[in-house]
Amino acid sequence: MTKKKVGILIGAAVVLLAVACAALWFFFFRTANVPSDPNEIAYVSTVSDITGMGGLGMTTKYSGVAEPERTLSVRKDSTKKIAQLHVAVGQTVHVGDPLFSYDTEDISLQLEQAQLELESLNNRITTLNQQIENLEKEKSNAPADDQLSYTLQIQSTQLEIRTAEYDRSTKATAIDQLKKSLENAEVVSEMDGVIKEINDSNNANSGMYGTENSNAFITILSTGQYRIKATATELNIQALHEGMPIKVTSRVDPNQIWTGRVDTIEREPVSNTQNNYVSYGNESTFTPASKYNFYVLLDSFDGLLLGQHVYVEPDLGDESVKTGLWLPGYYIFTEGNTSYVWAANGQSRIEKREVSLGQYDSDRDAYEILSGLENDDRIAIPAENIHSGMYAADAGTEQGQPMDGGTSGDTVPSIDGGTVVPESDGAEGQPVDDGAASTDGDASTDGNTTVPETDGALLGGAIE
Repeated sequence: MTKKKVGILIGAAVVLLAVACAALWFFFFRTANVPSDPNEIAYVSTVSDITGMGGLGMTTKYSGVAEPERTLSVRKDSTKKIAQLHVAVGQTVHVGDPLFSYDTEDISLQLEQAQLELESLNNRITTLNQQIENLEKEKSNAPADDQLSYTLQIQSTQLEIRTAEYDRSTKATAIDQLKKSLENAEVVSEMDGVIKEINDSNNANSGMYGTENSNAFITILSTGQYRIKATATELNIQALHEGMPIKVTSRVDPNQIWTGRVDTIEREPVSNTQNNYVSYGNESTFTPASKYNFYVLLDSFDGLLLGQHVYVEPDLGDESVKTGLWLPGYYIFTEGNTSYVWAANGQSRIEKREVSLGQYDSDRDAYEILSGLENDDRIAIPAENIHSGMYAADAGTEQGQPMDGGTSGDTVPSIDGGTVVPESDGAEGQPVDDGAASTDGDASTDGNTTVPETDGALLGGAIE
């Protein structure tokens, strides 16, 4: 074989090798391009982080605040005048204590006027009935040509009677209401509590008692009974359910712990008038994550202060120690008799992956995974818009690009565009977005942003 042929063969071999390497990279090692449409991005977390088997040892924490279990709003009738106010802001009241009194002089005058009008209507109806009797007598003796005229007069008078009877019924109802107003001229408290606010504006709605958000004349906070109002985002609200055991920890003293259960979960997102959205994605494609309030009733309130900010997390108890891989149920969906998860493949694309399920833990809403997933797999929470082929971005990144971890003493970008300032041991951190979830020991996260912490103290714990 000549040197020329040898060179040609070597060159062809080099070209084939290059093509094979390019194909291998394209199909197995190429990183998928990040789509510009945020709706084509699915945010994923590693199974180890979700189950607490990884380095983070994740236990989701939510920010919360102690508030009265009940808030009573007492509204005044805008058509009446207040004669006397019996309470002041900060005053303690009990059931039956007078709050304020209406001016009864105007009500008495209105009652007298209404009674006179009712008497006048009764007289009017009596007179009209007599007119009908007279017309019927005259009609019986009148010529045939005048019969129609008398009939029309009688019908017209009967219509006047029906109108007067309706007015009489309406006036009688008004009189009953005025009498009740006289009897209830003094408004009393329906519960034990503390006067939080007295709003002496002129735009108070009519009515007596309302909800916390009503335009109240007097707002009363219940005493002795507290609940925790906490906030989650759409990225972690699925981990909660009503009746779930909850552990509440003081932000200042981690050894101060209360227990309770989730009472209610609001299904409507919090109003966005006060920065009630967190965002994920890069600056050009921020995707809002709605926030949802949920409430925890405590078993004991010892040592808890009204307005105290706390951390809220599921109370896993001794049953949290399990062997094998256990995945929260909200990551699993079923088609027919087969169960699946949305998992990221090696090219950062979402695919539907079959999993085999074992036992079910109803208290934690978790399934034992027998096969189909490993701790280093990345999965997404099922949603209507997720489909095979979507780009898979790690939760806590901007379009899949890792976020700077930072070190102790650094400021770290937060999910609302601000910064989180580190705190010293035992000190209370600077506020971040409500609904932030955190992890025990190493980091805190709201479900899409991971922030380092120092010496086990949470960085920038979220408060209300």
